[in-house]
Amino acid sequence: MRELQLKQFVYFLLLATVIWFFNHLSKPSTVSTVVKARFSQTPDSLTLLSNAPFDIPVRVTATGFRLLFTFTSNKPYDIPLDQIAVENGIYFLAPEYIESALQSAFSESLTLVRASILPKQVDVALLSSKRVPVVSQVITSFRPNHIAIDSASIEPSTIEVRGVKSVIEHLDNVYTKVVRLEDIHESVAIDLPLEQPDNSLYNYSSNSVHYSLNVTRFSENTFELPITVRTDKRSFRLLLFPDKVTLVCKASTERLKTLKADDFEVSVDFDASSMRHPSDPLKLKLTRVPDGIFQVLVLTDSVNYIIEPL
Repeated sequence: MRELQLKQFVYFLLLATVIWFFNHLSKPSTVSTVVKARFSQTPDSLTLLSNAPFDIPVRVTATGFRLLFTFTSNKPYDIPLDQIAVENGIYFLAPEYIESALQSAFSESLTLVRASILPKQVDVALLSSKRVPVVSQVITSFRPNHIAIDSASIEPSTIEVRGVKSVIEHLDNVYTKVVRLEDIHESVAIDLPLEQPDNSLYNYSSNSVHYSLNVTRFSENTFELPITVRTDKRSFRLLLFPDKVTLVCKASTERLKTLKADDFEVSVDFDASSMRHPSDPLKLKLTRVPDGIFQVLVLTDSVNYIIEPL
């Protein structure tokens, strides 16, 4: 009997405690606490450099149940940056705006009485964009008797860079990753990835460019031709040693069949400065080359001379 009475006592005690607990938590209460916040909705003209959650001391009013379930979570409240201000190059949010944004983030059953907030500096930077040239880093080597017809081309040749203005102002080029192409014996058309920045302060409008190089097989032939003297002096004759030069021409087999020595010209200039330095050899110049030639090599770069009076 005594054991039954004890069980009844404990039961009614627990019931009374629960009723008291629910009755107490259902009443409005005002408490001081600290909430965490972070920034969100950054304007398109800015970028957040850091966004660590920060504490805001607040005093709020709500029922005990609402307070209990609201502040057991440590999830930060989002503070939009649509009202960000700037002064002397420093970006910040005004206290009254943070308080308004915080109240909007709270549920309707939670009232913000007061927030202890100072102007909050925001770690953002101004964004900008510009187009910069792309520089390819391609190392090439050709199979014997193969050559590039012209220079390599890159599409697009420029890339739009968007990022922190103070950073991209000093960016003059964008480089591709280093690629080695060996034993080239046909035209090349590949996509080259761009070197990516080490940080997130800027990005590219594209992560790669298209690289193309026209390659053909060539033959070569040797021509011997006289050296042309270009001078305005008529009172003497210039004797050159040697007076002929050999050049090696690289072109397609079909083009070589149509070439002759007269299609080329190698010359020297003789003027007043040459007269002042008679011991110096005269430099040879390749002054005429026909179209459709890949490469011309003159085997001699200078000649000696003697002045013979007329």
